[in-house]
Amino acid sequence: MGAPIRTSTSDIPDFSTYPASPSDHLLSSHASSTRAEGAAINDLATQVGHTIGAGVCAARDARDRVLGRVHDLRQSAEHLLRNFRGRSAEAAQESFDQLRARAQIRVEHAKQFAHERPLAVIAAAGVAGILLGAGARAWRGRRG
Repeated sequence: MGAPIRTSTSDIPDFSTYPASPSDHLLSSHASSTRAEGAAINDLATQVGHTIGAGVCAARDARDRVLGRVHDLRQSAEHLLRNFRGRSAEAAQESFDQLRARAQIRVEHAKQFAHERPLAVIAAAGVAGILLGAGARAWRGRRG
């Protein structure tokens, strides 16, 4: 037959080297101290869990308040923008109407002046034509 099978390897611990089981007296005192430590740890874990839970709730409430405030501010800004647009459109239309009225008044004055003094208008147009012609000739002469 072959060589005996080796049952102990480095992966499997050898329990024969561990000490024997502790005495009953040590077990009972150890168990009571373990129970007391467990209760203290449980109380501490409960306190930590309660504190973390309260922090999470407070953070959610703060987030909801901030989001509500942002929503309110956004609505206020949109309302202000609509009012501003309406007012600016009204002001622009009013300015445009005033300019149109002034232009119509100037046109009426020019027509009235031309009707009252036609020779002055013809003379002014002739002088303006001569000046424009001389200016255009000088400009072309400088261009080369």
